[in-house]
Amino acid sequence: MKKKIEAEYIEKAHYYRRKFINEFNFLEKLIENYLIRHFQIIGPNAEDFANIILDRLTFQSKKESFYALMNKKVTNQGFKKTNNNSYPHGKLFKDITEIQDERNAFAHYDLMIPIDYSKICIVLAEFRDSEKRHEYTFKEFEDLILKIKNTTTEVYKLFEALPERFLH
Repeated sequence: MKKKIEAEYIEKAHYYRRKFINEFNFLEKLIENYLIRHFQIIGPNAEDFANIILDRLTFQSKKESFYALMNKKVTNQGFKKTNNNSYPHGKLFKDITEIQDERNAFAHYDLMIPIDYSKICIVLAEFRDSEKRHEYTFKEFEDLILKIKNTTTEVYKLFEALPERFLH
């Protein structure tokens, strides 16, 4: 009986991993599309740029490029960064970074079998230097998925705010 329950847990955990990575992928692809549109890469060149350049960049590089563009945009609009303020999109990028950290756990950490299957959705473990477990209840997992969706929506709003000349 225990083996069957463990097998069911593993199958469900694979589902949660796939679901998380899929949701994250929407966010990553939207950032890629923002970069393509910002630099006005159109037609076959856009596909080449995505497949040859962007696919070779880490998510970190894409995020940093996107962040630099957002900083430049608000600076050009008159925003002045000081020690007493932060960029208007600072929270968005904090959220993206937190989601990125979670994405790394879902993509790279080992799957662990919890003692109590009824409360835990998935357990991932990192073994670098010492064991660190990342346990997600069903609610925590759904909250995480909602955070990705909300963050994707915020990025999409920035995408929609591109000047008309960037959208064709």
